[in-house]
Amino acid sequence: MKLTTKHLIVATAGIVAVGITGCSAAATGGTEHTVVYKISGTSKKADLTYTTDGSTTTEQSTGSAVPWTKTLKIKTDFPVYQVSAQNSIGQKGTLTCVIEVDGKQVKTATAKGEAAIAACDYSKS
Repeated sequence: MKLTTKHLIVATAGIVAVGITGCSAAATGGTEHTVVYKISGTSKKADLTYTTDGSTTTEQSTGSAVPWTKTLKIKTDFPVYQVSAQNSIGQKGTLTCVIEVDGKQVKTATAKGEAAIAACDYSKS
C-alpha cells in the first residue's frame, strides 16, 4: 500500500489525539522531572511532535536535523510524555525515538522507510 499525505495526517492526528485524551489532569503541580526526548537514525531530517508539559500541550518542528535532543523540566503528578518523528519528504532511512525520565530510559521505538513514524509514549500511573 502506498502512503499518501492523507494517511500521514491521519496517523499523526491519531498519535496526538491519544495523547490529548490519555490524560485530562493539568500538568501544573506535582513533582518536577527532567525529561529528555531524543531522535536518532540514518535519516537526515524528520518532522517532530512532542509534549512540552507532560500532558496535552505539544510542539511541532518540520524538517529538523537528525540527531535531535530536547530536554525539559516538567512538573506534574500524572505525566504523559510523547515524542514522534516522521521521515521528512525524500527521507527513507531509520528513525529511533527515545524518552528518558530523570536519567532513566523509559521508552524507545524505531521505524524505517519513506514516511515512517517512530512514536514513543510513556505515562506513569
